[in-house]
Amino acid sequence: MPSNKDLKNEIQLISEKLELEIDTNGLNNRQLVETLSDLKAKERDMELETQADSAAAKEPEAKEPEAKEPEAKEPEAKELKKALKIYVKKGKAITTKRGILSDGDEIKESDIHNGEKELERLLKSGYLEKK
Repeated sequence: MPSNKDLKNEIQLISEKLELEIDTNGLNNRQLVETLSDLKAKERDMELETQADSAAAKEPEAKEPEAKEPEAKEPEAKELKKALKIYVKKGKAITTKRGILSDGDEIKESDIHNGEKELERLLKSGYLEKK
């Protein structure tokens, strides 16, 4: 089994090659062996050409995405969403920030925690309906 001094020297050489700073003070023989093993694996990994390396070489440098102008349809969709009102279905009741809402009461995003997400979930589960 190599001595701690030999292990530390080898760790030092490989870490310099990988441009890493490794502190070996206070490590026992087993820990030094594990550290050296990890460094050797990193060294092998650095030497191998992977698919990720090949893909990065083929792709041109990433360009900043061009700013897109907001589409005209987005505001229309929001307006349509606001035009549709959401009500509690008959025979159902929901506890909200405003209190308990039931049979035909209108419910808004501000009435419940997680607003739009929760409204969508309640619509899908059959507690609410759009009119």
